[in-house]
Formats: sequence, C-alpha cells, structure tokens
Amino acid sequence: MLKLMIVDRKENSDIAVAILKRRYDIITSEGKGLKERLLAEKPDLLMIATDVSDINYKQLISDSVRRTPGFENMPIAFLSNSPANPALLMTANIFGAIIIGRPYEPVEFVGQIASLAEKLVPVKERLDPVTGLHKREYTEEHIQQLFEKKSGTLFIIDVAKFRFASQPISDEISEKSAEVVIEEGKTFGAIIGVQKDRKLIGYLPGINERAICQSWAKNVIRKIQEKLEGQKVYVSIGFACNDEKTPEYIDLYQLCDRALNLSRERGSNTSAYY
Repeated sequence: MLKLMIVDRKENSDIAVAILKRRYDIITSEGKGLKERLLAEKPDLLMIATDVSDINYKQLISDSVRRTPGFENMPIAFLSNSPANPALLMTANIFGAIIIGRPYEPVEFVGQIASLAEKLVPVKERLDPVTGLHKREYTEEHIQQLFEKKSGTLFIIDVAKFRFASQPISDEISEKSAEVVIEEGKTFGAIIGVQKDRKLIGYLPGINERAICQSWAKNVIRKIQEKLEGQKVYVSIGFACNDEKTPEYIDLYQLCDRALNLSRERGSNTSAYY
C-alpha cells in the first residue's frame, strides 16, 4: 500500500483521510517539522494545502521536498479552494504538481490521487507488452472509481486452449482476443485490462441488465472465434453486477470469478452472470 502524506489543517485532512484510507497508508501533518517527518516516514505521495496562512507551501516544497535526497521527484498535489488561481497554476507547473480543488467530490478525488500515484510507475511497467492493455492492478484503480457510483457490471474473459487446465496461451491468441474485446467494449465505454494469467478483466459502466451482458458475450465469443480463424480455443466469460449485494469491490470480483468458473463448467464458449 502506498504511503500518502497530507499537509493541511486537521478539519480538512480528516475529510481526505475518510475518503482515501482504504487505498493508502495515510500520514497527516499541519506543516511543522515537515522535513523531519518526510525523512522519518518516507511517504510516496504528498498532498499539501496552499491556502492555509501559516503554511508557506512554496518554501516547504522547495526546501523540504525538492532539495531532500529521495524526494526530488515525489508526486505532489496542491490542495486549494481556488484551483484556477493563475499564480497557483504557475507554481504547480514549476514544481510539477497537480491541483486538487476543495470541497472534494469523492469519486473524482479518488481518481485524481490514483492518477498522481501512477506517476510512480513508468508507463512500460503499467502495460502488458503483448496486448498493450493496463495490467490488472492499474485497471482496477479505474474500475473502483466507477464501482463507488454503484453502476455497472464487472467481467472476466478467459480464452484458453483447454477447458479446465491452466495452460498458457500464445501471444497471438492473447493479442487477437484483446483486439476483439477492445473493439466490442467501445459500445459501452468499457474499461479493459489484463491479468497475469492473460485473462481479460473489465467493467461495463452503467450496464446492469443480464440480457445485455449475455448478448454482448455471445458477440464477443463469436468474433474471437472468427478472429482466430478456426484455432481450437475455449472462451468463458463471467459477469457480476454491481448492486447493493456487493458493498466492496473485492466482493464483486469474487462473484465475477465464481461466474467465470460456472461458465467453464457449462461447456465451451459460454457466459455466466451473477
């Protein structure tokens, strides 16, 4: 879990902590002794208020962060009640920071911090080299932002040479299967990524109807078979609807994985829905 330091008044940092505490190990500070705290805690990310009169945020960033070995390139977010202030925009550009406006809209706020965290990982490490898709952990960051809106359906797609055996598939099969899912997912604005075992994982935002998902699955399965031009593969798809029965994302994922296994049990080229 990434460590996030929030430098702000307590009443403001408490709100941020409540929104982010499930995703980050959070440290709070009101500005005093920041350099010592940085060295002691070694956070990965820094959020610092710009509109608190007793915090000289420019000096803190210049002296206590950018000149401290190990923190020269640490991702920084400026927190402000006036995010469009021209002077602030210029300062953010100088320090390579993003600006987050208050009050916080929870889903947007989570997304902003997730995009900040992505700066810690080079693009080539976030992407699967064969399909070009984001790896699971980065895909799920985006899915969880939508999950909190309680709308959509998670899916996992397994394209395999054998129905049950866990055998690796070729790069060609993986690449072509991903191409189909990406193209068919455009209809719904789907978020799509890939797991280590080459299963595709994604989210259909705003879609909660079993019939729509099953129709989409039939189309995906048919087009994968056509794309692979007669190669013998088994396509299994599991769906899980995001509703009041799934209070946490992990619950939704487990239901989807269960649906995928049910799809395999039903036979080749099928889908199952929870």
